[in-house]
Amino acid sequence: MKIKTDANYNSPRGRSLENDLRQLIDDERFYDIALKCSDGVTIYGCKAILATRSDVFNAYIFNESVEKNNNLSFYDINSTAMKVILEFLYTSKFDSLNVDNIIESYFASILFDLIDLQEHIIEFTIKKSLMNENEDVGKKLLSECVKKFSLKVDNKMSRVLIYWVAKNKLEKNEIDSLSLEGLRCLLEKTFDTQIPFATPEFNIWKYSLIKAIRKVIQNETLIDEILDKSSFSTCEPQEVEEIKNHLTPIISYIDLNRMDTKEIKQHVEPFGIFSAKDISNVYCSKALDEELEFIRGLPIFKWINYKSSTSDNQIIITNGGFVVEVTQPKSILGDLIFKSNKSNGIYEWDISIEKLYGNIYIGICDVNEDLDRTDQKYHGWVLGSDGYVYYKKKWKWYDAKFKEGDKVTVHLDMKNRRCAFSINNNKKSVIFEWNNIPSQVYPIVSLECGSKLRMGPQIISMDLLKEMNNGVNYIKFMCTTYFLTMQTEKDQLPRGRSLENDFGRLMNDEKFHDITLNCSDGTIHGCKVILAARSDVFNSSIFNESTKINNNLSFNDISSTAMKIILEFLYTSKVENLNVDNIVEVYYASVHFDLIDLQEHIIKFTKYLINGNVDVGKKLLSEYVEIFSLRAEDNEMSRILINWVAKNKLKKK
Repeated sequence: MKIKTDANYNSPRGRSLENDLRQLIDDERFYDIALKCSDGVTIYGCKAILATRSDVFNAYIFNESVEKNNNLSFYDINSTAMKVILEFLYTSKFDSLNVDNIIESYFASILFDLIDLQEHIIEFTIKKSLMNENEDVGKKLLSECVKKFSLKVDNKMSRVLIYWVAKNKLEKNEIDSLSLEGLRCLLEKTFDTQIPFATPEFNIWKYSLIKAIRKVIQNETLIDEILDKSSFSTCEPQEVEEIKNHLTPIISYIDLNRMDTKEIKQHVEPFGIFSAKDISNVYCSKALDEELEFIRGLPIFKWINYKSSTSDNQIIITNGGFVVEVTQPKSILGDLIFKSNKSNGIYEWDISIEKLYGNIYIGICDVNEDLDRTDQKYHGWVLGSDGYVYYKKKWKWYDAKFKEGDKVTVHLDMKNRRCAFSINNNKKSVIFEWNNIPSQVYPIVSLECGSKLRMGPQIISMDLLKEMNNGVNYIKFMCTTYFLTMQTEKDQLPRGRSLENDFGRLMNDEKFHDITLNCSDGTIHGCKVILAARSDVFNSSIFNESTKINNNLSFNDISSTAMKIILEFLYTSKVENLNVDNIVEVYYASVHFDLIDLQEHIIKFTKYLINGNVDVGKKLLSEYVEIFSLRAEDNEMSRILINWVAKNKLKKK
């Protein structure tokens, strides 16, 4: 049974296993190994803790060379990350984790095979770093991830970051933290997968071009001139060569067949980055009507806070742009234009209904739609929550009512200019009456006061993230929640999964027995670092002149049975072997070592044992008097036993 403890870091020893071991991190008395890190800083630690909590450290520490010099060198782990690793190994916590050391710490957690820490770092990355609505954080972390792991990186962290950056539109005019290597990784990993993606292919080209130019040229006026002319004519030959060198590794993952002919002719071909063969091939594909959708993956967009003469603060956009609610009836556009295509152009997106007041209308509208028009509650071609579909003054029963909590899916066919809707994956028929959908449309919703909608799904599934390179059809992103469930039996857990389990293993590991406890009926061995960290009494007993010489302590009034339970509690904060035959002597030992939490647990267990059993109470009271003596100070155990026996009639046999 695990005993609940006080979480206060300043609590006395013995109240919290995590807090006691946290104090140990900075206790130089127990430094017996040096960890030299990549930044030249040396971190010190305790071999008993490191080896017990990490299979990797255990293997490093117990080999001939390390045993001689007690030094380890880690050329690819810096001291900041190593401190996070040690904090986790000592306490199973990671309070020093932050956005600046996430990637380094994740790399180190993989090297030391700390599965739980890896999962915790992923959860921290999503909840504490990415969910702060700062798009640049994801770009910064992806760039660091690629730099640390290489361009071929494929782990949970890289997948999370790729999906996160993919769902935010890459804006050519923004100077952000995404490196060219990070951009290449993003484009390579999303080139042919069906994951949410926010940036049309032509915009990817413009973003990549400007990022490469800025790598070489810092003059923004000159950069604007290059873009206006769609030419490098104002650049020096060496500058042009450098820009092309930066772009060459990236263009393999930019698909010209997702751009229209005019975009290629005016804004791609003149720069001479793509080969003449590539340009010729894409023109040929378009002539044969073999072009692709204008955007890779699954289109995802954010809501635009349309500034009209009456809008003011009536539109509230949150969750990074994916959630919208209104304080007055309003129509809101998505920030993605869907274009017609001769050969392809099937697009779908989900709208989750979080709050519904009055009617909600979901659909598409012309890019030139006048949202200030107030002669009707909706704009464009829409499905109403009342189950009707609407266009201008015309409506038709569609048998597709939706309510709060439902998911509405828009199915848009821009090849044939057709539209349909699904409610909770129940797809309805195409609306053939809508035969005048234009060549370019915005997604649109029209809400009444109090209504709230979310673009896309809410939950990120790490199981789905694993399938990224297997061509999954749908990756649930837009994370708000991330859960980790472990089903492994405690005795089968590898090191690093459970603080209590690891230190329970340490209790029986003779390699770390460095102190002898002579009890009234035998000898017990233990680890000084744990005993001193977890008990003020042991700490003061161990660190005196005589003990330093012989590493022996004698306890003539404590049995080995009771001492084993004391050690079990000190190592694990658990008591598994307490019973009616040892409870009084264990209580005596807990008082001796001033272990308040253990005393409280024993008292509760005592009440359980004597409840309804008078003879057990008499037995324990007799043992109490024998162990504590008749003149012992009054304590809770004595009061409980005396009161219990006193209120039950003494019967003669």
